[in-house]
Amino acid sequence: SLRLASRSPVIVLGAMGMAYWMSPTLSPIFILGGIALAFVFSGITINSNRRFARIQDQLDRLSGQVLENLTGIRVIRAFVNHKREIDRFKKANDHLFKQQIKVGQVQALATPMSLMVVNICIGLIIYFGATLVDNGFFRQGEGIALIAYMNSIFLALSVLVKLLVIMSRGFASAKRLDAFLDLPDKEEVA
Repeated sequence: SLRLASRSPVIVLGAMGMAYWMSPTLSPIFILGGIALAFVFSGITINSNRRFARIQDQLDRLSGQVLENLTGIRVIRAFVNHKREIDRFKKANDHLFKQQIKVGQVQALATPMSLMVVNICIGLIIYFGATLVDNGFFRQGEGIALIAYMNSIFLALSVLVKLLVIMSRGFASAKRLDAFLDLPDKEEVA
């Protein structure tokens, strides 16, 4: 993860630098495209992080409810409350399921939105690059190289976002573990 996370910014900056070196007139497309991609990816990552934290809290409550039901099964049977407990569990589980579906939908937006930005940038590179080629200021191979640099920027940023999503899940889990480890021992309570 560290290798990929440290390599991605270098690839993005290197591709932007090479694009500027090859064609200063077309380099604003890369800068604006990189900013748009970073905006899309960061928005999705921030939204996902918030949702993951809520999902972890709901998962904790659901696990607590299951533990409560298992330890109090005799009381539940004695007072014939099993139907109520099943309904309560199903309601909490359905809510958790819906939250996980929503976070999946938000993350599913990353690829189409970023591909839209990349394809718009590639279209602009081809359009303005063709004009430069026609006027003799640019060669066709340089246009192909610029398109390859745009794809490199996209791939590097998408890898970085996937790592950020994995790390956000890990941070949410680490917070849960810290909260669990901070609970007092039975001897301390007594």
